Amino acid sequence: MNADALYRFEYLAPTKLVFGEGEISNIAKHLTFAEKILIVTGKNSALLSGALPKVKDAFRHCQLSYFNGVTANPRASEVNSAAEIGIRDGVQAVMGIGGGSVLDAAKAVAACIAAEGKVEPFLRNGIEAPDNTLPIICVPTTAGTGSEMSKGAIITDVEEQRKRGLRGAALLPRLAIVDPELTYSMPHHVTAETGFDIFTHAVETLVSKKASALTAILSEYSIKAVIEYLPKVLQNLQNKTARRMLMLASTIAGINLANSTTCLPHRMQYPLGAHTDCSHARGLAALYKAWCEATAPHAVDKFALIAEMLPGAPFSAQATAAEKAQSIGERVENFMKAVDVFHRMRDFGVMREMCKQMVHEIEGNLTTDPGETSDAALLKIYEASW
Repeated sequence: MNADALYRFEYLAPTKLVFGEGEISNIAKHLTFAEKILIVTGKNSALLSGALPKVKDAFRHCQLSYFNGVTANPRASEVNSAAEIGIRDGVQAVMGIGGGSVLDAAKAVAACIAAEGKVEPFLRNGIEAPDNTLPIICVPTTAGTGSEMSKGAIITDVEEQRKRGLRGAALLPRLAIVDPELTYSMPHHVTAETGFDIFTHAVETLVSKKASALTAILSEYSIKAVIEYLPKVLQNLQNKTARRMLMLASTIAGINLANSTTCLPHRMQYPLGAHTDCSHARGLAALYKAWCEATAPHAVDKFALIAEMLPGAPFSAQATAAEKAQSIGERVENFMKAVDVFHRMRDFGVMREMCKQMVHEIEGNLTTDPGETSDAALLKIYEASW
């Protein structure tokens, strides 16, 4: 990237962020702009984390409506059903309590209530969320997606077998309550998956063509935090310091999502997720080594920096940036194995011949990726990940 471009940027972060252990109990003093609220959750995490009971208690004098049907890869039908409840009850704001899927669904619901319509036209026609999208409150119960600070929502269009993004500045939450205590109940596999998601956001926002001097600082911090604290928390799920640091890294990477965006792996994961219903992070993990190896020659200095941060034998004092970048595939693979997320696309039941089909199903902006984005280059990454 041209150095002048790195130091010329706009930075958007309008969300009021409240971070800290126990802050969920103080939510009422921050949420003063609505008395009729639709609470969107999944089946379990809002309850298991302890967030939902505390929210109910904090807003016992308000009119609360509920939708608890969001699944791991939120469906358009779920968004539409929740929006119908919000329209019926005349809600003034939408609160998502849960992991990234729930937060994304809540954002889409807020847009649909404002439009008094369904989510499919937004997804299929690339329409941004309207300016009158209802205020969004995000209460994450996982450390991973950073959705509480970003301006996107990924929704599965089951009818067309596509995962698509609803985007726009109006989706930036009005309020985010980020309480590390809400992640204490996360099981091992969810901790591993969401932790790796932080890593991908930090890496991709670092190498993105839209990265700036400011986002680069935040990306580097998040990468280092994940590398240090994800293995620690997987060794001891009760490590509260590690939980806190991963939550912070997730939120910081989420801020970057709204400013420097992700790269090819996220675009390529959407067809994979739509066909297999695999978790977002595990889909990314299947693609990551091949993408890193294909892209490193196009962003040598940045991938060399990432390689230096990853565990592995120290580089010699004479090692060049190119030599360091060439090691990225091996180092990323070793890190994924250490945190229990390494696998191949075929592990999800994908047939090799599906690779060509998925190339033609990739949607979204590919221009932020520093590497090659031709169909041939995308196919090569899919096949190397198979």
